[in-house]
Amino acid sequence: MASNKQILDTLSLELQKLIQADIKKKDLIDTGALFRSIKVTAKEQGSKVSLDIIAEDYFEFVDNSYHILDDVTNSNQWQNALETAISQIIENNIKGNKNN
Repeated sequence: MASNKQILDTLSLELQKLIQADIKKKDLIDTGALFRSIKVTAKEQGSKVSLDIIAEDYFEFVDNSYHILDDVTNSNQWQNALETAISQIIENNIKGNKNN
């Protein structure tokens, strides 16, 4: 079974791909700078996890107009990925394998 770090890295990559796919789907690629700049990283601090999105400064303005994050985080694909990751982390924690 994957470690919690591997699970979170996979979840981060899934979120990154979904954001990029939504940008592409909404035809928001001009130079491609915003698309290429999207990076998602997971941070685990005790029992808390955060997914940090790094992007061009103007992503905030594009997101406000086109609701990229709302659409992605409300999608079935993201919900399924999130549920799978949570289940795997819970299983790791129960088995005591969170760092294996």
